[in-house]
Amino acid sequence: MNLIKAFYLDVEHAKAPEIIEINNDNLDDFRRLIGCEHIEITRRSFGGKQFLVVCDDIGALKFDRKLSVYGFNVYDRVYGNIIIANQDGEDLSSISEVDLIRLNNSVCRYVTDKAYNVL
Repeated sequence: MNLIKAFYLDVEHAKAPEIIEINNDNLDDFRRLIGCEHIEITRRSFGGKQFLVVCDDIGALKFDRKLSVYGFNVYDRVYGNIIIANQDGEDLSSISEVDLIRLNNSVCRYVTDKAYNVL
């Protein structure tokens, strides 16, 4: 079992971001937290550093989608719950305390019918 510390943002339930420990070897844990069948791992920059973002592969196509990562370019936006980690070769790795500061400084409030945190 390979546990890593990751940054978890649950936009579906409008929860505050949190640090979680997740088994890097079990995709079912990722699917359960994100709430989807097919995950995608993409790169995004927060606070001047590139991170890996684990997200719903078809989140942008859902009817009641919720923004989680804003981008000026609409193709850079990510929807639904996300998990953020570092990269170690081809694997996900834990975020550090400095990474946590970078990510927390990138969080802002997004207001629609309900206010919630986005990156």
